[in-house]
Formats: sequence, structure tokens, C-alpha cells
Amino acid sequence: MFFSNLLLTLIRNVLLPLVYFYVASAAAGAMLPGEPLKRIAAGIKKVVTWALTGSLVLFTRYPGHPERPARHLPRRTRWCCK
Repeated sequence: MFFSNLLLTLIRNVLLPLVYFYVASAAAGAMLPGEPLKRIAAGIKKVVTWALTGSLVLFTRYPGHPERPARHLPRRTRWCCK
């Protein structure tokens, strides 16, 4: 329960505003000449992608997760939670 609350808080308070900032900078970069806003948008996209991917990997592989403990998984999928 703790880790799912932490993940939802991270998504709501950090990653979602960064996605809004990415969309705004990508739209502004499409209207303005030059590449500086497009590079900023690409950097924001990379940060959001890495943060969301990393947090979701930790969430799904977290061995003490009470909703999905490793011992209750089928044998063929237990290797990912060791």
C-alpha cells in the first residue's frame, strides 16, 4: 500500500506537471524558429520517460508488495521477482 501511494503521488505531483510542460514546450517549439525549445522538450520527455519507467519497474518488481507477493506467482514468472 505504501509503495502504490508513493507511486501515485510521484505521478500526480511530479510527472504529470512535467508532461504538461513538455506539451507546452513542444507546441511553442513548433511555432518558433530555431531548435532550443525542441531540445528542451526532448530533454523533458526523456526525464519523464526514465522516471516513469524506473518507478513502474520498481513497483512491479518490489518483492514485499502485498498485492502481488512472489510466492503466489506461477513458477514460470517467479524468476522476475527474485
